[in-house]
Amino acid sequence: MRRGAQWTRDDFEEMSVELRGGHRRWRGRHSGQGVPMAGKDVTAYRLSFRLHHGREPVGKVTGTCRWNRCVEGGHLVDAVLRAAPVVDLAALTELPAEATVQGLDMVAIRRCLRGPEPWPALKRDEARFALRFSDPDMTAVEVARRLGVSARTVERYRKKAAAP
Repeated sequence: MRRGAQWTRDDFEEMSVELRGGHRRWRGRHSGQGVPMAGKDVTAYRLSFRLHHGREPVGKVTGTCRWNRCVEGGHLVDAVLRAAPVVDLAALTELPAEATVQGLDMVAIRRCLRGPEPWPALKRDEARFALRFSDPDMTAVEVARRLGVSARTVERYRKKAAAP
């Protein structure tokens, strides 16, 4: 349906049906194995995750609910969310200033991604983690300024993350 074009939330909702309990069923094409497909190489799971979370998923996208083939974005997780299920960037404003998860300063990461200047300096591991949560609509130059890396690094990461 959307060959070569960027999917919007409206396009996604047009191709899916909301079910009771907050679940969602894909009405579009399915692969031979029954996987909902939003494009030639893009599953409806990855599309829904991106539209819901505002970032590209890292690794495989899996469901958290028991509804078979549910494509509701809030019911999907990627490798980052599976590895650190306590990480909720929206709730980080409620954490104390020294909040860390697996040695990463989550408050500094959130401030760099969403806060005003001046942005705190991030360690290399924090910058790598933050790249996964950066707004895909933000230019590579802007993301690079916020995270303290080069724009080339951001572009390289985005290209690698977009590869199937």
